[in-house]
Amino acid sequence: HDRKVKEEHDRKVKEEHDRKVKEEHDRKVKEEHDRKVKEEHDRKVKEEHDRKVKEEHDRKVKEEHDRKIKEEHDRKIKEEHDRKVKEEHDRKVKEEHDRKIKEEHDRKVKEEHDRKVKE
Repeated sequence: HDRKVKEEHDRKVKEEHDRKVKEEHDRKVKEEHDRKVKEEHDRKVKEEHDRKVKEEHDRKVKEEHDRKIKEEHDRKIKEEHDRKVKEEHDRKVKEEHDRKIKEEHDRKVKEEHDRKVKE
């Protein structure tokens, strides 16, 4: 009888031990799984963040590039406009000058003619 009681007791002690060992094992497996799931999540969150930061950077770089190209274009257009305005001004100044010189010449020619006619 005592032997059977001891065997039953030993069996229950072993079952309890095995149950605790399995629980501890399952807990560690779950912790490891949870850790890997969290690492993967954190990695994806960081990748998405880095992607957005890069997109924003690239957008700003492109905007700055486009702004400089537009400024250069506008500067050239203004230079060309200013050059044409100056050419037109210079042409008018020269025409006015030439007109006055011709008037002065014509006046002198007429005076000389009138003087000769009078003599």
